Amino acid sequence: MFSMGPTSFGRANTGLQLGNNHGTIGTINISSDRPENPEKTDNELLRSLAFPQMLDRRDNIEARHTNTCEWILELDEYQSWRNQPCGLLWVKGKPGAGKSTLMVFLRDRLSELQDGGRGVLRLDFFFTARGVELQRTPLGMLRSLLNQIFVQEATIRPYVREIYDQRCRQFGFGERRWEWPQTVLEELLASAVLASATKQHVIIFVDALDEAGAKSAQQLAAYFHRLVDYADKKKLPLQVYISCRHYPITECPQTVAIHVEDHNKDDIATYIKDTLLQTDFGEVSSQGTRDVLVEELAQHAKGVFQWAHLIMPFIQQQIGEGESISDMRDWLCEVPADLEDVYTYVLSNVITARNRDQSFLFFQWVCLAERPLTIVEIRYALAAKDAQIKPPRTGWERLRGFVESNEHMKRRVKALSGGLAEVVLSGDDEETVQVVHQSVNDFLRTKGLSLLYISIKGGIGTQDMKNILSQSQGTLYRSCLVYLATICSDKQTSEFQRSRIELVRDRAFLEYATINLFIHAEKAADSRGALLENEKAILHQITSFWVQIYQCLDVHIITCPPSGTTILHMAAAANLLDLILSVLSGGEDIERRNEVGHTALHFAARVGNTRAGKILQEKGANREAETYYGATCLMEAIRGGKFGICGLAPR
Repeated sequence: MFSMGPTSFGRANTGLQLGNNHGTIGTINISSDRPENPEKTDNELLRSLAFPQMLDRRDNIEARHTNTCEWILELDEYQSWRNQPCGLLWVKGKPGAGKSTLMVFLRDRLSELQDGGRGVLRLDFFFTARGVELQRTPLGMLRSLLNQIFVQEATIRPYVREIYDQRCRQFGFGERRWEWPQTVLEELLASAVLASATKQHVIIFVDALDEAGAKSAQQLAAYFHRLVDYADKKKLPLQVYISCRHYPITECPQTVAIHVEDHNKDDIATYIKDTLLQTDFGEVSSQGTRDVLVEELAQHAKGVFQWAHLIMPFIQQQIGEGESISDMRDWLCEVPADLEDVYTYVLSNVITARNRDQSFLFFQWVCLAERPLTIVEIRYALAAKDAQIKPPRTGWERLRGFVESNEHMKRRVKALSGGLAEVVLSGDDEETVQVVHQSVNDFLRTKGLSLLYISIKGGIGTQDMKNILSQSQGTLYRSCLVYLATICSDKQTSEFQRSRIELVRDRAFLEYATINLFIHAEKAADSRGALLENEKAILHQITSFWVQIYQCLDVHIITCPPSGTTILHMAAAANLLDLILSVLSGGEDIERRNEVGHTALHFAARVGNTRAGKILQEKGANREAETYYGATCLMEAIRGGKFGICGLAPR
């Protein structure tokens, strides 16, 4: 018998969940009558937790500059905290202060100190709001951390296997159409961490907590506070490192906070000095005047490394053009110190006027895409905006404005972004395009896109940011729809029944357009109509093909539509109220089912679309209709965590 005993978080009222009113899993208690070879399911279990982009953010954080970050090891408060067996360290700072780089440094330094030793288990997760959903949500963090602890700590595997087997017995073994519930993972991770801490020192790194969103950040902070508090009471060695912006998050007694911008001025000066050493000044300055420039630049940065990264290329350019140190110091007085103002400066003064229309489209994709686009995908995405529904006779590559190669696109990224976007290598060796820092994304969503829009319109009038975001989503939706329409036109069904690799080989934008079509449609809402006069006709043309393509891409993911899914079904799922009414007015059967028996009301219920559900019921949808496996609309709502929506609660 294996039991985690007093460290179990499965007992009632432990409170170790992110949200409120969650149930518990039950005491961790593994009997010895398990199969003799449970390891046969381990690879499948690990795949159920892992996701392709799990390590991308950590692996793409820029390496620290030589002789930087060392300051934290000398801080008295850090040394005192490290000498305690249990506690939570907050690494706080302004956007762009270098928190993520510091977290990687601490993680790697602890690894170096402990190499060759025993008794230390280290876990980490690096949030990024620029990534796919699992990179920016608590669910992704929980899956990643549990995946890591399962690999590293053998003693917790029997219990995790037991929970996994229970769910497989309920929902099916092998390729599954089920996902790990977050509440189950919360309890599993807490129990596994505390059980591991009875045998060794456990250290957890969580970077960029704020990029999970305000509500999730608060819930995660409370989760880790409770975890550390429980470990402290049980005298278990558990240390948690969390980095975030200056969030108003309640701290517990075991917490120490370090503010990065209060300590990194010398690091910024080192970076600036070393960058200038690589620059040929010619005869324009003495060492003394260079030192003054370094000091003024470091002072101007105000603890924000990102500011220095953005400004130094301009400094180097001016040096190359023969500007004097005095001229550069005068120019520096005109450069804003606030990071957001620097971004405004780049949009207004660095990106050329002839590029701004294309820059606006480029930033729409980089800022609002559901995941970072590959360098190949963005070439097609940019061309799709003005493409016609009919298939190009000479191919997409001959469309006006199409960027003909990846190398050319990399140069365009620099020109269109003014240095605010970059090409990085993802975990699956794909080159993807993203903004250089999350603060750029925040700026674009709150101000930057509006500035570009007004600039394109010649400075005439204003536009509400909410409307610009909605219209931008409409542009992305139209691009996906047009691409799919051109691909599906005149194709035979057999074209979409090949392997995934064969399907996407010569259709670079097909996967993104298929998976995210209705996501962008929902976010565009009423802005769709201004961009697509014949939307319903196009959707009628492509929907059956779209379902086949989706199934070819990955039939086993839970979002994949079953065969027989119609426009009405997807309109209900995406809350497209105008499209629901239009389709119904055209004579569509409101009770039409797909191959598993879903009606449109089932789709609305599962995702909690109250308004769509209300319209469907007003038009006669049967709220008691059952799928072919016996699920009512209410059951679908509960399955999706939307109990009580659409007026489906018991009367």
